[in-house]
Amino acid sequence: MYWSRIVLARTKRRLSIVQGLRLLIGVLLVGLGPVSLSAATIKTARDAQTHEVLLGVTVEGEIERGDTVKLLDELMTFDVTHDREVARLVFLRSKGGDVEEAMKMGTLIRRLRLVTQAPTKFDDKPILSEVLLTDKDNDICASACFLAYVGGVERDGNFLALHRPYVSKEAVGKLSDVEYEAAEKDIMTRVREYLRGMEIDQFFIDKVMSNSSQDSYVVTMTDTDTYHLDAIVPSMEEIVLAKCDDLTAQEKRISDSTSGATPEGRRVRARILAKMKTFHECKLKVLDDIRREAFKREMAALTASTESHKQEIDSLTVPGPKPPLTPAQALVRGLVQKGIEALATGDKAEASHWFHQAAEAGGVDVLKGIGRFYEGSDEMEAVRWYTEAADRGDSEAMSVLGRMYIWGLGKNCVTARYWYEKAVTAGDDDAKDFLQSGAFDELCPRPASRTPASSGANETPH
Repeated sequence: MYWSRIVLARTKRRLSIVQGLRLLIGVLLVGLGPVSLSAATIKTARDAQTHEVLLGVTVEGEIERGDTVKLLDELMTFDVTHDREVARLVFLRSKGGDVEEAMKMGTLIRRLRLVTQAPTKFDDKPILSEVLLTDKDNDICASACFLAYVGGVERDGNFLALHRPYVSKEAVGKLSDVEYEAAEKDIMTRVREYLRGMEIDQFFIDKVMSNSSQDSYVVTMTDTDTYHLDAIVPSMEEIVLAKCDDLTAQEKRISDSTSGATPEGRRVRARILAKMKTFHECKLKVLDDIRREAFKREMAALTASTESHKQEIDSLTVPGPKPPLTPAQALVRGLVQKGIEALATGDKAEASHWFHQAAEAGGVDVLKGIGRFYEGSDEMEAVRWYTEAADRGDSEAMSVLGRMYIWGLGKNCVTARYWYEKAVTAGDDDAKDFLQSGAFDELCPRPASRTPASSGANETPH
């Protein structure tokens, strides 16, 4: 498949997680778990009893910087070794680790529409875990691991331990009490926003924030059932319900109240059970179809490896407070903020004015930043800003435009090829790898040869 070819074409290059993860850029190094953990192992999952390969990936051990890239690597190569199947599950077995990395991992999991699974535990019974582990002490999903777990479009398992995020011990000695307070409030606010975005009930957000870093709240089976944690997330559930015929409220009441002791009762129960089975099979198919489309849609964007994004990822590893902005940076930030405020009031023209002012002060990187800002909410506006950057000769913007004309704006292969080829001419290695891998030709096969008079060779793409 086409994303496999991208992997094979980039054996000498590491992958960076890019668009959609900008929420996580440029903050303090923080943690959500004890420091004496074993390093994470990310590999194809195997059944604990039979050792047979499962349709997923295991993340075991401490979550560290760079693990999201490792997970993406494993997911991208999965179809190569597993008969062109995309992975379905991420088995999370970790006592914690880096909160920023865990949120990035959760974001990747959600974008690829994967299912997450933690161990299951009933009261004082032994832990139920179907996945083979290197160290059974990792058979829990605690602290930072919970942030990756909530990324699943469907979640399974309940052996979870929650507590609030905290600034790393390495950074504490470098901060005043005022700086420490600000840093702690910042990361707590960001984790709250992340959990809300992942459709987590307020009950669990409160449990995360109310338990100190030296304590934890262990989730119960009742919690997961009552507050919709061990289940498909609401937004995805509505897609399933629109396509699959679930039991009605009346049928559920009948199922609960019918004993099956009489012939009529047995017939009713059999009919309801058959409908439940049909719904479950339909749900799996809908989610699998969504997942396959997500892999096609997201992989090219998620495997870009430009210098600017490398710098963004690198900036996550710097502990301590950020250095003060230069006057030029402060000017650009102020102008962008005015644009965002104008956009919030619905004044698109005013927003455009301030964004252009920011671009004049900050150059082509600001143009691309505004393009990224609009991606996902206003694709045509994103294209306009990327085009301005491309017109100034920026090869990354050209490559992004190529991608958008395949996935973001409906398929326009002529325009997509135009921008990818321009990016290659301008020296963009990612565009070059993408074209040489054969991925583009798989997505956009070249049309059959035409006569020179009808070839359209001189047409300008729109």
